[in-house]
Amino acid sequence: MPTNLAANILMPSSPSLGELLYQGRVYWSPLFQRQYDWASRKVQQCFEDALTLLERDDSIRFLGAIVLEQGDAPEFDRPQQIWIIDGQQRLTTLYLLLVAIVKALHKSGDAETADILTRTSLLGQVAGVQCEPKLRPTIMDTRQFNSILEDLQNEDVKYIENQQGVGTGNMTAQYAKLQRLLKHKLDEIEEDGRSAWLVDLAQRLQNRTLFVAIHLGDELDAHEVFDRLNTGSQPLTVSDLLRNDVMRAASSDLVEASQLHGRHWLPFENRFADQSHREAFFFPMALTRDSTTSKSDTFHDIRSRLDELRESDPPNTPAESIKIAVKDLGEYQNAYCALTGKGENRDVRQWQTEWTGDQKELLGNRLGRLNRLNIPLVTLPYLLQLLNATKNGDIEVSNTVGCIDVIESFLVRRAIRGFEPTGLHAVFKSLWSPENQDPHNLERSLTTKTIEFPKDDEFKRYVREGHMYQRRIRHYALWEHDVASVEAGDRVPDAVWDKGIHADHVIPQSVVDTELLEEWGWTEDDYEDLKHTWGNLVPLTGPANEEKGTMEFAECKQLLLSEGNIIFKTTRQLFENHDAWTPGNVRERAKQLADFAVERWPRLHAD
Repeated sequence: MPTNLAANILMPSSPSLGELLYQGRVYWSPLFQRQYDWASRKVQQCFEDALTLLERDDSIRFLGAIVLEQGDAPEFDRPQQIWIIDGQQRLTTLYLLLVAIVKALHKSGDAETADILTRTSLLGQVAGVQCEPKLRPTIMDTRQFNSILEDLQNEDVKYIENQQGVGTGNMTAQYAKLQRLLKHKLDEIEEDGRSAWLVDLAQRLQNRTLFVAIHLGDELDAHEVFDRLNTGSQPLTVSDLLRNDVMRAASSDLVEASQLHGRHWLPFENRFADQSHREAFFFPMALTRDSTTSKSDTFHDIRSRLDELRESDPPNTPAESIKIAVKDLGEYQNAYCALTGKGENRDVRQWQTEWTGDQKELLGNRLGRLNRLNIPLVTLPYLLQLLNATKNGDIEVSNTVGCIDVIESFLVRRAIRGFEPTGLHAVFKSLWSPENQDPHNLERSLTTKTIEFPKDDEFKRYVREGHMYQRRIRHYALWEHDVASVEAGDRVPDAVWDKGIHADHVIPQSVVDTELLEEWGWTEDDYEDLKHTWGNLVPLTGPANEEKGTMEFAECKQLLLSEGNIIFKTTRQLFENHDAWTPGNVRERAKQLADFAVERWPRLHAD
């Protein structure tokens, strides 16, 4: 195994376990990665794999891929530090198995061999003394790990200082299982042959178990390598890698690391709604710094920026290093929460800014519309910078509202037209510029040779004729039409949207008996053409929609109006103003909706 890793290339190798446990290295699990979590089934399988090495002299077991990254260089009182990007669970289990073998050797009366195995495979050198454990678990496993190291019965062991976590847990439980599995095998062996059997197992475990080891240099993205290898039992996220990278600054003192993690990193994480919300943040955030960033390069490019910040103004303490990183990562966090409608500080009306109350209300209204629209993530690089610049006083709120209106119109028109948001990434990732802080310039920039901003006539035609029920935009369009039809204070509360509204067919979408269609004044062609169009759709709550079912119009009208189940004004007006529902009614309503739509989602420039 190479001892000098190049700084900027990937170096694959196929070391044995023994070669990995080279005495000049200590393998560190990321401080705040998930704890040791292998269950009994996996531990037993690992043990059974080890036993197969004893079946034949030429037996070899391949144990998969591990991803490693070089940490601090060795010094007189400190061995080479290697960070385990992936493979923590597997390496920890094998290390625990070797400790269990050492303990079994002591029980067999072979203390000398136990000591040799301890010194060659389990402990490294610090200041010339064999004492440093060659594996370091996550912080919250250190107390359990220290208790397991006691079984080495070596007075020179340097236990991990400032141990954290519980005294007993999954790590000690699985270590106990390994001991039971060993004892069961030893019970089958004559007492005077047990020491030799244990030595043979330990040697084969170290010399005949092979890995593919990937050593990461500065130019490689650990997230991409991990994702392409797909070796982990759980996904390794950009958030995981950033946390591990940021918190390495505090690896020399576990108590301080825990304090800094709780004081700086966890508050940053907790401001997001959940893990998926947090993970979706980093790519658009990275694009605000470099519009050429690819999704697979997200971690690499963010880490490179953090390295540059720390190099330009070197921190004097781990706390300063972590604060620099968290401050930079969090620059767009509030804007992201507001634009997605999730997490802390998502309500701009609560932000500490120079905006007036009316400006906050106006901007909050527009952001609420974007939340309901569920804007595609590709729009975020532009919108994050727009909202942040507005918060910092660099752009007038009125200009920002105008730009948001342009983007909303662009997205709604395309969605009703039937265009998927594919292809928009290339437009939005580099859209931010001084010119595009003006709504008129922004609208021009959104139209390219391949990206269409539907014109009024085309948009009206699709409002009238398009099968809206098949569009994801249908709920938002129905909601906004209802909002526009009511007076201030009479609108349906937002809680109704949160619970979910239903797009209901006025003429039922399922009519088995075609004779009924004739009775209602419909031909089969009219029915197929019009049943899924916006003109035949109204909003209803879930309970009202379920109660209505596929009722005929007159029966449905009597039920919903008499029982007061219609809370949407547009739906109530439709049933109050019609005694029957014919193709002519649908087409007339469709014209009205088309006029509403071009006014509600306008283009600033004439067609």
